[in-house]
Amino acid sequence: MRIGIQGFDKIKSGVEPVPAGTYDVICEGGEEKTNKEGTAKYINWTFSILNEEFIGKKLFDMTSLKETALWKLKGLLNALEAPQDDDGFATEDAVGLKCKVVVQVESYEGREQNKITNHLPL
Repeated sequence: MRIGIQGFDKIKSGVEPVPAGTYDVICEGGEEKTNKEGTAKYINWTFSILNEEFIGKKLFDMTSLKETALWKLKGLLNALEAPQDDDGFATEDAVGLKCKVVVQVESYEGREQNKITNHLPL
């Protein structure tokens, strides 16, 4: 069955990255995952942009749970002002919290995508 959509040939496939810059975001959640090799864990974070021009556009970041990389996770939690203590934190406590993110555009497997390079307090 053919489905007709006016101007379908002009629609771009895939997700278009936002321009490099600093954006206000709200955390939508973080999910703990294991890498493909099964050797390391990380948290896959989802953020939604609050700036008017790109409001609602999604950005993603990963923070490793390896001891040598916990500085990045700590920086994100501090920027969000998320509750944390000597025993750790709960990803649910970061949901709805806001911060700023510094975003770059990089090429990955032949397509441009966003990369969060820093987290800053709002």
